[in-house]
Formats: sequence, C-alpha cells, structure tokens
Amino acid sequence: MNVSKVFLGVPASPQAAGGGFVRPAELVTQVLPIVKRSEKYGGIMLWNRYHDVLYGYSSEVKNYMCSDRLSSILSMLVRLFMVV
Repeated sequence: MNVSKVFLGVPASPQAAGGGFVRPAELVTQVLPIVKRSEKYGGIMLWNRYHDVLYGYSSEVKNYMCSDRLSSILSMLVRLFMVV
C-alpha cells in the first residue's frame, strides 16, 4: 500500500471514543506541532460529527488549521514571486 498522506483521527468529545480524547487547546499547542513535522501529515479528522456538533471541537481548531494553511500558501507565493 502506497500511502501519500496520513490524517490524525481525533475524538470530537470524551463520549465519542472509549479513550484518547485530547482537548482542542492541547491538540493545537502540543500534538500538532510535532505531528506536522512529518512529510506524510495530511490533516486531522474528527469522529464523529454528532459529537462535534454538540461540543464544537472543529470550531475550536479551525482557526489554527486555516491560519496555518494560509501561512504556507502565502510563503509559497512569496517564494514564487522572488524567483520571477
């Protein structure tokens, strides 16, 4: 199996899984900075949507995830225009 990207699965609430719940603040400050070093890192996925709607996990991590992607896009554009 050739895997190009791996997504980190995260329970959206303590009730969404039997264990392994990580609070959004800990995910953003402690887990993702380490995981994102991997070339295989593709993003995060939450289970399940029902618990995400109830507890708002995705809303709490969305700004971090989107700002990070925007930052990498802007860096790429800056490098592109510096070459031209």
